[in-house]
Amino acid sequence: MIYGLIEHMLLASPIGISVLTYPMSIHIAGQLYFYHVVMLLMAILVSFNPFFDRLIFRMNRSIKLQGVLWE
Repeated sequence: MIYGLIEHMLLASPIGISVLTYPMSIHIAGQLYFYHVVMLLMAILVSFNPFFDRLIFRMNRSIKLQGVLWE
């Protein structure tokens, strides 16, 4: 669920829009490469931080602190 949310946010961002809007651009390889690097970093963050879901969807201050500090 989180991965889909992140992907949707990136596709709606200027990075994703430029990739989708200008498919014949000379910079398409660089844009796609950068987009996939960002997606990989976000996937790693989500995969290895068990508190990431709670950080976004819960409002408890102590749980947010755990998510930020990865404790």
